[in-house]
Amino acid sequence: MAIAPTATPTVAAPVIPAAALAPPPPSGPPDGMLRNDQAPVDLTLTVAITSGAKRDKLQLLVDGVAVGAPVTIAAQGDQNVPIVWAAPRPERFMKLTARLTPYANPGNAYTSPEAPAAVDLHYAGSPDILPPPAGISEEVINGLTASWFSATRTQVEGLIGAYGGSDDMSYPAAGDVFIMFINGVEQTRSVTAAEASSQRRVVVAWTQAWLTAASIAAAPAKRLNLQYKILDRAGNLSPLSADFFITSFLAEDPGVLAPPTADEQENDGAIIDAEARLGVHVNIPANAKVLQGQYVAVVWNGKELGKVLVAATNTAFPITVSALDVFPPGGPGSGTFDITYRLYSNDQTTFLGESGPYQVIVNLDAGGGEPDPDPETPWNERLQKAIINGDSSAELDNVITDADKVTTTTGATVIVPWFNTDTPTAADAFKAGDIITIWLGNNATATVINVQPSDVSLKADLTAKVSPADLAAFALSPSVPLKYVVERKLTLPPGASNFATSPDQTVTVKSADALPGGGTLNPPKLTPVAFFDDVYGEWVIGINEITAGNGTDVVFEHYKNKAEGDIIEIRFSSRDDYDAPPSDPVVVGSDTAIPPYPVPLGEVNGSSTLHIPAANLLALNAAQYGGYGTGYVLFSITNAAGTTPGQPGNDQPVVRMAIDTRPG
Repeated sequence: MAIAPTATPTVAAPVIPAAALAPPPPSGPPDGMLRNDQAPVDLTLTVAITSGAKRDKLQLLVDGVAVGAPVTIAAQGDQNVPIVWAAPRPERFMKLTARLTPYANPGNAYTSPEAPAAVDLHYAGSPDILPPPAGISEEVINGLTASWFSATRTQVEGLIGAYGGSDDMSYPAAGDVFIMFINGVEQTRSVTAAEASSQRRVVVAWTQAWLTAASIAAAPAKRLNLQYKILDRAGNLSPLSADFFITSFLAEDPGVLAPPTADEQENDGAIIDAEARLGVHVNIPANAKVLQGQYVAVVWNGKELGKVLVAATNTAFPITVSALDVFPPGGPGSGTFDITYRLYSNDQTTFLGESGPYQVIVNLDAGGGEPDPDPETPWNERLQKAIINGDSSAELDNVITDADKVTTTTGATVIVPWFNTDTPTAADAFKAGDIITIWLGNNATATVINVQPSDVSLKADLTAKVSPADLAAFALSPSVPLKYVVERKLTLPPGASNFATSPDQTVTVKSADALPGGGTLNPPKLTPVAFFDDVYGEWVIGINEITAGNGTDVVFEHYKNKAEGDIIEIRFSSRDDYDAPPSDPVVVGSDTAIPPYPVPLGEVNGSSTLHIPAANLLALNAAQYGGYGTGYVLFSITNAAGTTPGQPGNDQPVVRMAIDTRPG
């Protein structure tokens, strides 16, 4: 049997979760107002009790009436007991209490103190429209001017009285938030800080700054609509109040707007390609009637560009006309034309005026034609890629080898394709007098092509030699970008040039330094063998190595640049005479090879061994006279940079070996 506590139980007032409560009133005690979004939600309240006992019952009461089922106490002693206040709840002010009924003595219940609670689901003045402000003078209503304001009169004030509606919440209440609007645009929010007076009215205001900005935004219209909304503490937001229009003359005509200037035009009398790529800096002059919050748009060659916010009143500021606007896609960008700027109100749509013109001269004439299709890249997409051919090798286009770098009389030939542009008008890509410089990597070579009138007449591809010295200095493996830069001298501005750069051509550079062995390999060793003949410099393979069926291993010692995936290849053949050179005809049936051998990771830092089966050795011995003859091992190793053959002998790399199958 449960033992009842000896102390007298106490029950605290129910506590509503803080997250469910509206902000408290600015003054006076809390009233337990719930947020309006909590009205349809079940709430779990907390009731603190002392000396509770198992099976005691705790009941929630609203205005003294039990709501919901009682909660059975599950633990002994002091505790916080959760209890649910189920939705829906009535829209009114209420008192919450909790009653504890002991299990052992149900006739002796204990009731908590009261806790306030309130539910408000209607916006201020509901269901009516809030009234317009009252008490605004006829002078303001009929024609508000800047002279009406003074040091002591900086705002237009109005009175808000009874809202209408059908209950006692239809008057200004402490904690209501007044949201001021002009022409439907929110200006600020203010909270009534005191309890409503006996007159139940609130003074609201619209400042001179708001009204001035709103007048500019509304120009050329002159009507301003002064309205407000009320957001009560429960979160109920009213619609806009009834319209209240005044006539305003605060928006002033900006008058004559001075022309802009352009830094690049001022510098030397024209805007060239390099300047245009960085953007042209157009300067908007200071003007007391160009106000913070307005917008300015540059008009470039008849096209209005994007609007830019005015950050400060009566302050000069630059606007950068981007390369994409200076180089119009339809072209051409060159020409002499006027630029202006237009002033807009802070709604970005109301036009206030346009400046006088400023003349600019733009000269974008460059190799490949104009305008550059994408001036934000360092190259002109119209220009075709250059082609290079090494003069010392039979490699494909755009491949350079060591031979091209060391040959003193050749080097490489660069081809610059001749072509005609087709937009905006057909024209040659190059003109007489153009200077074309060949670049390897980030370096200008000594190779220059001076375009002649005869070149323009022929319209043939242009060629030039790149020296071995430039190749050795700049064509570094495994690849290097090749490009050319076209300089076109201009008459305006005098002494200036426009430059056009071709897209990069990727050139493969094959260097012996990167080849297996650095371009040179030591010959492999054969094992097992009968012996190595120092006199003849050959491996002697005896009958035992063949008849035993074990064959012979070819051992490649470690070589420079060895890497996983290198391919080792071996081929065998014999000749029909003793001491016959490799160039002699191969004995029919003796030419054989083993499969290519990829170097595994485990052999990168050591040697690699390939096996010659006995059958290959027998094939080598075919057609040899007297059981004694000569065979050759041809070998090579290939990596990503290319192939290195073995030691050269006569006309190809070989390892010579004598095969002696004579008995005894």
